Amino acid sequence: IAISAIWLGTQNAAREIVSEKDIYKRERMFNLYIIPYIFSKIGVLSFFSIIQSAIFIIILSFNYSDSDLLIKINDPLLLFLWMVFLSISSIFLGLLLSSLVKTSERAMTILPLILLPQIMLAGLISKVSNGFVEFLSYLTISRWGVEGLNIIQEKIVQNIPEPLTTNLIKVKRD
Repeated sequence: IAISAIWLGTQNAAREIVSEKDIYKRERMFNLYIIPYIFSKIGVLSFFSIIQSAIFIIILSFNYSDSDLLIKINDPLLLFLWMVFLSISSIFLGLLLSSLVKTSERAMTILPLILLPQIMLAGLISKVSNGFVEFLSYLTISRWGVEGLNIIQEKIVQNIPEPLTTNLIKVKRD
């Protein structure tokens, strides 16, 4: 969920500023200030992130609401709010990327280079054990997103029994 929120937020914002650079320069001559311009981008992109997050959480809630499933959605409203927060935080990352590049094609080319460290440093693929890498991971949105989702879903994760195969292996050894 955290990686999806970061992906959606950054992807939506990565081309915004760079694609309108010429329009902004022209409007700047007629007293368009930078703060209202940035807040207009944040407002519109936040609206789209809220809608995308709602659709994402609704789909997850329908898929994981069955009582026979081992893993369930603990608190869909809290998950939705956390996903919106992560998406809006990622919008800032995407707007930063968009302001640093010269063309929208370059922004889309660099976007995976921004998102891959988010995935690797989140601690989902492998445990972050090196001290320097752990320090870097605390500078990423994904690490904090995964930590927050872990807190939201903590009750459910603690109640998941061990897989059957590990129990069989223990019985055979005894």
